Amino acid sequence: MSKEGDTVINEGKEKDQLKVGVVIGRGKEKDQLEIVVAFQEREKSPKLGEFLVIEETEFMRRKLLARVEEFSYGDFQATKDERIRALVEKYVREVTGVGRELSEEEKKALFFRHYILKVLGEIEIRKEVDSQSNEQKEIGRIKTDYRLLPELTSICRYPTDQEYEIITSAGLEKAAHLLPIGDLSLGEEIKKIKVIFDLDKFRDKRTAIFARTGYGKSNLCKLVTSMASLTGEGLLIFDMEGEYAFRDPEKDTPGLADIPQIKGNLVIYTNRRDYDMSRYEDIWIRSPINLELLRPRQIASLFPEAGGREEAAAIRNFRDLAETPQCLIELARLYENPRFDRDRERRLWDDLFRTLNATDAQKPVLRRNLRWLLPLHNSNAPNIVTDVMWHLARGRTVIVDLSILPLEVGISLSNTILEGIFMYNVRNITQGRLIKCIAVFEEAQNVLNK
Repeated sequence: MSKEGDTVINEGKEKDQLKVGVVIGRGKEKDQLEIVVAFQEREKSPKLGEFLVIEETEFMRRKLLARVEEFSYGDFQATKDERIRALVEKYVREVTGVGRELSEEEKKALFFRHYILKVLGEIEIRKEVDSQSNEQKEIGRIKTDYRLLPELTSICRYPTDQEYEIITSAGLEKAAHLLPIGDLSLGEEIKKIKVIFDLDKFRDKRTAIFARTGYGKSNLCKLVTSMASLTGEGLLIFDMEGEYAFRDPEKDTPGLADIPQIKGNLVIYTNRRDYDMSRYEDIWIRSPINLELLRPRQIASLFPEAGGREEAAAIRNFRDLAETPQCLIELARLYENPRFDRDRERRLWDDLFRTLNATDAQKPVLRRNLRWLLPLHNSNAPNIVTDVMWHLARGRTVIVDLSILPLEVGISLSNTILEGIFMYNVRNITQGRLIKCIAVFEEAQNVLNK
């Protein structure tokens, strides 16, 4: 027999071994299917979230990719629908190899699992001629514009290795910047199939990682960003939880500053002092806030509390100032010293309130907004907006640690930095001197609606 014939037979045997169920109906949603898995094949029962292939045995003979959304246990005898009973019995007889009708006792013993699958698309494998080698090769892709759900009695099985390779690299056939981010893992089994990510997915668009709590979103994001750090792209990470820069001593997980290939091109802005400074002496670490170098509107954007209408008027007056008041700069310098002159502090607050024409109702909200901000001031810190832009333009990885800031303030600071980059690019677009970078938000649900 020819090699091609051997290949077809081997593929048939492989698919028989991978078979887990049969399609018995449609789900409630337009892209859902119902399948059953016989008790005899319980060891192969798929788990929530696993990929399955629905293969039609007649008519169009398509292969549709689906994913398990939910399952329940069912009793064969309790199934009232005669059509489903007949389908399930036929399927179970094929699985068990029984070439006769099943007895009532056998039917009572037949339990099955009932699954709801979401259809993701059609797996299509076609042959194309490689323009460079002039050889024919198989190209696989997933078409999401399938028209019809598969027919009833279609076989449901696990994907083959070739199909898994299509799943892990879907839509990346012509991608120019591919990053292999690991091997596909299913339960405890690790397949030697590379999971591919396209760095261009980050460019000019939003790319998000969604999963339930504990499913490894942060770990995947850290892996992708660490690999992106090695490409020479400007990478800006807004770290809400303070878990990207330094080693976590409790979990013993490394930060980007612990990776030799990355730390030489790494810049960190943080006010934290709970890390081992001797360990990171050769890392560029700066404080993020220098009020002397920020414009009044940038400082006002960091205020966590706007207050009511009257209080907001004082903040609006502050935002509209041409330059930062000298009394505020002196206040910030005063707070750098733990033991400062309280009388001088009161005089500087009074000077600031007079500068802003603040009423008695407006003074408390100004004081509350500045109370937490002033101790974060560092006279040796750079202007974080222009400094971040300078490093990004040179292809560095920049981490802005927002973990000790109030959530709203952290979001405001990240917006201020991004606004600075955007406005610079708008001013320089005709000259082609753009700052190209990838911005990463950890805990992005906090900023998606901002």
